[in-house]
Amino acid sequence: MISKLKIITAAAMLLLASAHTAYASYDVSINNDPVKLDYNTGVAEAIGDTVYLPVRKLAEANGGSVGWSDGCTTVTAGENVTKLWGGQAFAHVNGTQVWLSHPIRIDDGHTMISIEDTSVIGLYKDITQPWSGVNLHRKFYGASDRFFNIVTTISGDPHTTRAFAWEAMPEYRDMVIEYGVRGSGVLWRGTAAYTESAVSFAYNTIAGVSQRIYNAEYVSEMENMLFYKAELTSLVPGTTYSYRVGDPVRGEWSEFFTFTTEAENTNEFSVIGVTDPQGRTRGEYSYYRKTLYTALSDDPNAAFVINMGDLTDNANYDDWWRYFFEAGIGIQERLPQITVVGNHENRGAGAKYYNLRFMNPKNGSGLASWYVSDGNDKRSWPIIQNLDNTVYSFDYGNAHFSVLNTGTDWSALEMRTMLEWQRDWLDSDLSSTDKEWKIVLVHIGVYLQKPRESLVKAIFEDTIDRHGVDLVLEGHDHTYMRTFQMRAGAAVSDERMYYKKGGGALYAILGSAALKRYNSDTPQPYAAVMRNIPDEEPSYTILSFDPAKISVISKLTDGSVIDEFSIWK
Repeated sequence: MISKLKIITAAAMLLLASAHTAYASYDVSINNDPVKLDYNTGVAEAIGDTVYLPVRKLAEANGGSVGWSDGCTTVTAGENVTKLWGGQAFAHVNGTQVWLSHPIRIDDGHTMISIEDTSVIGLYKDITQPWSGVNLHRKFYGASDRFFNIVTTISGDPHTTRAFAWEAMPEYRDMVIEYGVRGSGVLWRGTAAYTESAVSFAYNTIAGVSQRIYNAEYVSEMENMLFYKAELTSLVPGTTYSYRVGDPVRGEWSEFFTFTTEAENTNEFSVIGVTDPQGRTRGEYSYYRKTLYTALSDDPNAAFVINMGDLTDNANYDDWWRYFFEAGIGIQERLPQITVVGNHENRGAGAKYYNLRFMNPKNGSGLASWYVSDGNDKRSWPIIQNLDNTVYSFDYGNAHFSVLNTGTDWSALEMRTMLEWQRDWLDSDLSSTDKEWKIVLVHIGVYLQKPRESLVKAIFEDTIDRHGVDLVLEGHDHTYMRTFQMRAGAAVSDERMYYKKGGGALYAILGSAALKRYNSDTPQPYAAVMRNIPDEEPSYTILSFDPAKISVISKLTDGSVIDEFSIWK
């Protein structure tokens, strides 16, 4: 057997020289327990058939060095400089783009470098001296254990604005965001505001798991958290920026991340769609992580990610939010996350805790600002009270996206009123756009996998029909279903794959990005396609827009195609 030290050296030569020779047949991967590296000898430990090869050690074993610059890992050896970005299918070697046979992935906070046919050949985190416990590169990805859950969203015109949110321990009251054009060497400082009424939470045991539950006044063990939001404006279209968040007084910063503004006159772009990643443990969220990275590998140039709701199994629990954001590390800091509020975010005060973590466009704000509950339904009041930030719209390229909050699956006397406010808003919103394509995003759908009364259908379908909406994306049912083109509750034709714009709206339930399933083998008269999702293979969807059509393909994470269709102009 080749020694581990030889494996490290050979892998480093491959990385630094971009050679094409294979070096060993090990399947190099990662689990949740970072391996300790003997920093003096450079020997990486193996667990079973898994070998861990830290990038920093790979470089140093061959006279090189590893750093972090402009939002990427930089490997320098002599005159050769290799820059690697998470989630990309290429590297830059001395300024020249080099395509990789496997995209670079970031998993569990580790950079996983994948080159040629060697699977993953490096990790860049948690290099620890086993005899002292000193971590030599402790803060690689995602700031620190004191501020975390960094996510970027679209808050306005994606050509010129970008929004950010993150969570911090209560002592971090002076955080800022620093940003600049990538590679310019110039940083500007933007302001960041935290929620004045810091949220209290305590520990509660649910299903045998200790969870932090907000506003649990009956529990004495409390601590406060701060939720930061920042918005950058006056950005340059089609420009890549580097940014970081941190506390300049304490001198503590995250790593640099990057984002790219929408280019002028964008008429071709693609989007990743997922739904219902809800979980309660890190293990359950590993399926969501797998789905995100598989989708990004399939579509490395996606402009943003649409998540159709039920982000956690209970939005009142802080730990489950942490697992959700951990699963998206390496993607959510770079690609805007377009999130739809699901019924699990609408339980208890869940909508409030969703609002704290995302900064969305404000064009749907104020729908409930005048409303005062008469106390008839304590379940719906927290949803209505926190409706702002859950209803919004934005444009990207030649498409207009309208996001609705279709409420809870619990009965609620005030739910109809809340949906009717949104119907009036949607009518105005769709009337004001001149974009070619109109997309509506909801969690609880208009057309459902199993026939049951849909208040959402009763309230929104006429508005969708009148405004010629092309596509309605849905979640909630944890299976895949796509209707025929529908108008006034009936299928327009029996066409199943190629559709003409204006022929009626298509409704698609996007399956499941994680573990939960509601399978059904009962065909519905409005369904052109129905597919159950296998237990171990979640699903994702890629939507591609161009001047002539929308092309949609849905897949399992094993690469199998569930469905594909297109709507032609």
